[in-house]
Amino acid sequence: MVLSASKRTNDTVVISLLYFLYRVIFDTTYIIWIHPIYGYGGFPLRIDNYKILISYIVLFILIMIIPKTSNKVSYMILQLHFLIMVVPFMTVYAFGGYSTTFFLMFVICFILEIAALRIQSSRKLCLKTVKIRISKPLQLLAFIIYSTVVYFYLYKTQGFHFQVIDLGQIYDIRSQINISIDLMKYLITWQFRIINPYLLVISFVRKNYKLLLTASVLQVLMYFMYPHKEIFLSVALLLFSVYVARKKMKFDLSFATLLSSLTILNALIYEGTGNLIPFALVPTRMLFVPAENKFLHYEFFKYHEKLYYSEGLIGKVLGLRYPYDVPSGYLIGGNSNANVGYLAYAYDNAGFVGMILISLLFVILLLVIDLISEKKDKGLIFSLLVYPMIILNDGDLFTLLLTGGLFLLILMLLFSKELVVDKDVKQAKSISSFKKLNNLIAR
Repeated sequence: MVLSASKRTNDTVVISLLYFLYRVIFDTTYIIWIHPIYGYGGFPLRIDNYKILISYIVLFILIMIIPKTSNKVSYMILQLHFLIMVVPFMTVYAFGGYSTTFFLMFVICFILEIAALRIQSSRKLCLKTVKIRISKPLQLLAFIIYSTVVYFYLYKTQGFHFQVIDLGQIYDIRSQINISIDLMKYLITWQFRIINPYLLVISFVRKNYKLLLTASVLQVLMYFMYPHKEIFLSVALLLFSVYVARKKMKFDLSFATLLSSLTILNALIYEGTGNLIPFALVPTRMLFVPAENKFLHYEFFKYHEKLYYSEGLIGKVLGLRYPYDVPSGYLIGGNSNANVGYLAYAYDNAGFVGMILISLLFVILLLVIDLISEKKDKGLIFSLLVYPMIILNDGDLFTLLLTGGLFLLILMLLFSKELVVDKDVKQAKSISSFKKLNNLIAR
């Protein structure tokens, strides 16, 4: 027992040190590359020892309180958000000279999410999900009908664009694509973001190689008809997460190592060859741009009329008046759409109160996910959620739920007859059955 406690302590120390090193890598990256390369259009360098000190005090607090285990999907999601959302946000705040007020608002909301999940977990939430099961043949039929509608529509209206093999042409081709039916926009997004990844995981787990090949072909065809880089990015993240889950590795440490390595490697590629594209993707576009956008949104909506949920589906349903002529992202980005994460977008709508409310809603969502994940392989459940949860660094929670496909994924996980039963649960059941059998024999 002492050994177990000692091992947990050592693991905590190692994780804490790696989290700290992860932050140092991004601070260094900002000073040496981000500001010199992109400082002309943003990313200022304003050294403020006071803000650097505050950011590191907050870092140590978060390192101490953030869950470091992988026994709940919600914990892994918080770890993911800490790595992609919170740490780059700290770096941009500390060295970009942005608002301390908004920085503390943001951090308080993240701490609130951690505290609420820890408190609720300690009370052992006594709720059960509705046990609705859909047979495998019916699920398969639904997938076939859904995919047939999506791909037939894309083929008839868009055709194939094989020239997107050259990534340099992707934006020109995408500018010519026009989806005239709003519903089809949602169905297409759900296909490559939810349906195809779900089929990939199911086929991988069940070792159904025909289904695995089918799902892979569907995703490739989607790229040729509806070219978006996220089609491949989502699959890459899913496969990485599945690999980590199968190897029983810790996702946060594996992902932190991956992002740190890619950041350093891409910086070296830029230094050695002058090729900026890899570095522009990771870490710039993936991590630093969303972090800076959060501050830019705050600075705009601090002085201008807030949205009060008038933008998007909620505003349309409730008949709310949107106060601006262009989408909120263009208010900040000018010629480009400067999307922002769910906490900053909540500020756009209702200030700090909105941020608190969306944090509580997010906690409820995480609790629902934990309930659905009971007695299932949490690593693989998380693999299906990893990309939608990354989108929250660059998008709104309501949008992700209602039109981004997350609600559909939750329903699929809920209705699955037996997605992936956790091996530990299976083993526990086997041991329990064996003991019962022994007791019967003994009698």
